[in-house]
Amino acid sequence: MPLASAEYRLYMNSVVYCSWHFSFLSTRPL
Repeated sequence: MPLASAEYRLYMNSVVYCSWHFSFLSTRPL
């Protein structure tokens, strides 16, 4: 299932990026 694995990898990349971006913003003073 190459398509499923590709979608799963894209989903994981999105989650990791969102979590990293959120943590980065939370550490920065607004």
